[in-house]
Amino acid sequence: MKKYNATNGVFDSYTAPVYKTQEQALQQLDKAGGGTNLTTNDHFIQVNTGEHEWDDTTANNGELIDYVAFVRSAGVGSTTSIVSDKIADKTTAFTNGGTVTIRMAETVRDTTATSNTASNKLNEKLVSIGSSGTDADDFVSAIQAAGFNHISASYDSTTKRITVSHALGGNIYFTDVDTVMGDLGFNAGNANSYGGNSDLSQEKIANLYVAPAGDKDDYSSIVSASYAFVASNWAPVENTPDSGTTFTAIQSSTEPTKDPANGQL
Repeated sequence: MKKYNATNGVFDSYTAPVYKTQEQALQQLDKAGGGTNLTTNDHFIQVNTGEHEWDDTTANNGELIDYVAFVRSAGVGSTTSIVSDKIADKTTAFTNGGTVTIRMAETVRDTTATSNTASNKLNEKLVSIGSSGTDADDFVSAIQAAGFNHISASYDSTTKRITVSHALGGNIYFTDVDTVMGDLGFNAGNANSYGGNSDLSQEKIANLYVAPAGDKDDYSSIVSASYAFVASNWAPVENTPDSGTTFTAIQSSTEPTKDPANGQL
């Protein structure tokens, strides 16, 4: 890869490691911290961003190879956080037609794995909110009670928004069993494309992406586990246009004809 150096007016060459998933990147690039020690200079190439394998359901869903560059969007010590839409009424923050649940998982360091192919593991919990719970505090309490190592939630009475965070800057995966996350704004309309250019035509939730469709059986004891969304501090490398919503290609062997922003990959 090359990164633009505004001081010298040239592209400097950088070596980028290649990994199959963001879990593998977290483990290999920050074995000690699981993400907390990574800087905005850390980057990697993901091969097969769909994360399908040859044995995933059918032969047609095989390991389709592509290569996408990701760069860290937050520095050392940063949490991975997603912030909800503004909640009009705290007491009815989401719909509850009975006991509601969310399938959620966090990346955790695999402290026993030292190989150069090892990955973070996924710790999955079923977040459950009782039949009478519709208050923002009910959601926060359910996250706190689920038993995660690194995931927490909080409600800000000033901004009237809920924040869900991973303390180490790792990834948060989730799927709505009911509609709680979607009601809070963590849905397809507000999620960014995984490995693709940002949609500048509408506002999206920072760090929230549509998750790769492949299963996570290599990183969890839960066989064939897949998720709808992922919160991540890994952002795809993209060339933001000066105006409009049309991006140039994320990856290109041709250097731009005008000076890009300093540090542009």
